[in-house]
This record gives sequence, structure tokens and C-alpha cells, in this order.
Amino acid sequence: MWSALPILAVLLFTASCNFVDREETSTKTISYSYACLDSAVGGSTINRTLDKTTGIIRDLAISSDSITDEVQTEYGDAFHQDAIETKTFVLLKDPKMTSELQEVMDELLASREKPSRIRYTIYALNDTLVNAFTFGGRIYVTKGMYEKCGGKTPLLYSIIGHEIGHSEKGHIKRMIQEMELSNQIF
Repeated sequence: MWSALPILAVLLFTASCNFVDREETSTKTISYSYACLDSAVGGSTINRTLDKTTGIIRDLAISSDSITDEVQTEYGDAFHQDAIETKTFVLLKDPKMTSELQEVMDELLASREKPSRIRYTIYALNDTLVNAFTFGGRIYVTKGMYEKCGGKTPLLYSIIGHEIGHSEKGHIKRMIQEMELSNQIF
């Protein structure tokens, strides 16, 4: 089950919802990426058809019922442990930032109408990339993203809420199904 974790790390970094691409010029031009939004609400008819077909295959091969909230949390724990051990992630030891992120996450989790049993933890990453992502209840916010928010707490609510939404709406569950399916095939 855990052999797919390095592949998952690559997928998270390439498919996560980046606020901005890594583009800097002398005029400080920022190029926005709405890739996750495009795939979530739009996309071509062919892409929507392919997504529906792969979803049916995925659900037939790996029951979504087998990917419980507890299983998602286990995957998140293993992913986090591997990322720390391999130094893929370097946690930022900033008590003020960590406290603010925790407070925002706790408030958002408390306001859920039909909460899952996913166990959430939030981390600040020492990375200048402007990004946030989640896997298995682990939410990661980069120093670059935090600084981009410029102390505007409503932006943090939006970002962290977006990441919680991925888990609560089953996006991570589908990713784990696909990982388990690829482990069965390969």
C-alpha cells in the first residue's frame, strides 16, 4: 500500500491547486493558475466523459466504501512520515504562523454540517512556493502562501477551507482508490 507514496508526492505537487505559478520577472508579474478550478467545474466534453468512465472503472475495481475516513487518515500519516523522513518537506517552526493556521482550521472544522471522521492536522512548510495542499487529513500551507496572504485572515480561511473541502467531498478518497488500483495492476 505504501509503495505508491513517492508517486503520490509527485502527483500532489503537480496537481495541487496552486494560487500562482512559479513565475517571477523583474517586474514581479504574477501568473495565476486556475487548473484545479477548470477541471472541477469545466473542462471539455471529452475530459468530462473520460472522467466519468475512469470513475466507473475505479469504483468497480476498488469499492469507495473500503476507503473509510480511517483509511484516509492512515494514508495521510504514512505520507507525512515518508515526506519528513526523506526531507521532501521541511516543517517551519514558527509558533505564530502555526497557531494562526491551527485556529483557522479548528474554526472551519467546527462549522461543518456533516463532518467526516477524518483526523485533520495542519502544517506550515518551509517553502517559498505559493501553495497549499492536502492528503489524508494532513493540510500543508507553504511559507510562500502564508506570506502571500499578507496577514489577511479571510484569505487563510478560503485556502484552508478549500483544502478541507477536498477531503470532505471525497477527492482524496478517489485519489486513494486510484493508488490502490494501480498497486493491484502493477
